[in-house]
Amino acid sequence: MKKVAIIGFGFTGLSAAWAFQRRGHDVQVYEKESKIGGLLQTEDSEFGIIETAANAILRSENVSLMGKDFDLKWAERKKTAKAKWVYTDQPRRWPLTAFETLNFLSPMFKLARGSETIKPKSLESVSDWGQRIFKSPVFVDHLLGPALQGVYANSSDQLSASLCLNTFFSRQKIKHDGSHAPKNGMSDFFDSGLKFLTKHNNFKLNLETSIINLEKLDADIILDTRPDPINVNYLSVYSLTLFFKKEDRPKFQGFGCLFAKSKTVLGVLFNSDIFEDRVKENLFSETWIISSTSELDIITHVLAFREQAFGINSEPIFSKLTHWPQGIPNYSLQHETFLQDKFKFETSMGQTKIFKIGNYTGQIGLNKILEENVNLARKFS
Repeated sequence: MKKVAIIGFGFTGLSAAWAFQRRGHDVQVYEKESKIGGLLQTEDSEFGIIETAANAILRSENVSLMGKDFDLKWAERKKTAKAKWVYTDQPRRWPLTAFETLNFLSPMFKLARGSETIKPKSLESVSDWGQRIFKSPVFVDHLLGPALQGVYANSSDQLSASLCLNTFFSRQKIKHDGSHAPKNGMSDFFDSGLKFLTKHNNFKLNLETSIINLEKLDADIILDTRPDPINVNYLSVYSLTLFFKKEDRPKFQGFGCLFAKSKTVLGVLFNSDIFEDRVKENLFSETWIISSTSELDIITHVLAFREQAFGINSEPIFSKLTHWPQGIPNYSLQHETFLQDKFKFETSMGQTKIFKIGNYTGQIGLNKILEENVNLARKFS
C-alpha cells in the first residue's frame, strides 16, 4: 500500500481517488475551495436542473464500475437524444449533400479504421489535415470542424490535428453506449462518490487548503490536477442555461446543435430532449456554450443568434450564466509542441513520484481522464 496525495477534487481528482483507493492505496485529497466538484456543478432551480459545465458522460466499462461503487442512479435518457444537428444555412442532421458524401466515403472509411495512411502530420492543423485528406474544405467546415469546435472550443484552423484526432488513431479505443448522467445531475458523482470514499479509513479530504508545499506532503505518490497557466494557454468559456415556455422551443428535437460558421457560439444542448425529469412541466431548457474573450453581452448575443438560427424571437423566463476564465486548455499547434518537447508529466522528489494529471496533459473529456487515472493506478498495483 502506498500513500497517495491528490491536489484538487474536480472530476480528475475524484476519479483518481477512486482508482487508487480501489487498488488499496492510502489516499488524501487537498482542495482549496470549500465546495468540491471543480467545473462540474449542478444547481437546482425552481425551473429545473442547471449544469454549469458537462451535462453527461459517455458510459464506458469504467464509468459503469465507478457508478456501481458510488451506487449512482442514472437518469432515463430520452429517445430524442439520439438526434444531433449541425447548423450551416439551416439545422441539418447530416450537413453534407449526397454528392459531397460520395466523394468523402473512401477517406471517411479510412478514418473510421484509423488508417496510418491518413494519420495527421506533426504540427498540422485540423483544417490543413482535412484539406490534405479530403481535397475539399466542405467536410471540415460543415462536419468535422463544428464537432471538434464543440469539444475543444476553437476553430479547425487553430486546432492541432494530432491532438484532436488521436482517438481515431488510437489502438486502445474506449467502448461506450452513449451519453449518460446521474439522475440528479453531475454533482451526484461527488455527493455519492464522497460517501463511498469516506466509508474507508484509507481516505481523507482536506478542504480549503490554498497553499500546498509538495515537500511537506507525506506521500509516496503525488497527483497534481492544478492547471499550468505559465506553459498552457486556456480558453475563456461561458455556459448559459435558458428556460423558455415550451411553445418557444425550436421546431426540431435532439441532443443539441453545433454551428459551422460561428467563432463564438460553439453549440447548444437541448436539455429537455436529453434526459427525463430535468425541467419543470411546460418549460423548455437549453444550454449554450460560448467561447469569447471580448466584452460581449453574452445573453443578448445568444438571443440574437438564436433568433437568426432558429427563427424564434422570445425572452427566456430564467437564465443562468457561468463564466470559466480558464475553461479549457487550447489544443493548438503550440500546445502540441508543448506536450512533445517542453514538459515532463512525471518527476521525482526523493522517493516521491509526482504526476501531473488533468485535461491539459493530452486528454480532454471525462472518459479519457478516467481511463488515464485507472491506467496510472494500475501501474502501481
